[in-house]
Amino acid sequence: MPLLIDPLASFDLIDRDEANECLERWGHKMGPLNRPIFRAPIDYGLREKGELLAVACSDTLIRPTCDFTRHDAFELSRLCAAAPRLNRLMLRLWTEIGYPQIVRTWGTPWAISYQDATQHTGNLYRFDGWARLRYTTGGADPRALETTKSARRRWIWAWHSSAAQRTARLAHEAKRLSEMRPASQTRPGGR
Repeated sequence: MPLLIDPLASFDLIDRDEANECLERWGHKMGPLNRPIFRAPIDYGLREKGELLAVACSDTLIRPTCDFTRHDAFELSRLCAAAPRLNRLMLRLWTEIGYPQIVRTWGTPWAISYQDATQHTGNLYRFDGWARLRYTTGGADPRALETTKSARRRWIWAWHSSAAQRTARLAHEAKRLSEMRPASQTRPGGR
């Protein structure tokens, strides 16, 4: 049935140029995406009356992360909105609508995202059920903006449509951490 009026809001695929223009206009700290492309990126936009209000950009992994390869996971590489309160709505729409489409297209069941630990609390991901896997202080990315090259304190979050898979992954990470901890850091009696 045809619509009699244009939709008030929509969640649609957008191209990378449009996403990058929004990232610049809204002042995303990491700036526009400028990274190697191993597969065509898949970006979504949230519109109100045709105007973009939020974007979510997805790319293949640049390098293995948390034992994930490009065959296992892809990256939610940018999430940005004209108004901060729209980020949660955009993440929820991306998780419920965009993520399943990307999984069908790329065949990679995990999504990861990096959270700047100095700028954000992580509540955005936590409230939507993402698994917080690791803290990293990785080296500077040569493609990063000059103002963000030192902002490498990040949490790595992961999403899988199965809560059981997310729980199993958290158990894997906990085991990895306990195996890395030197005996001198382990308290007697498990306290």
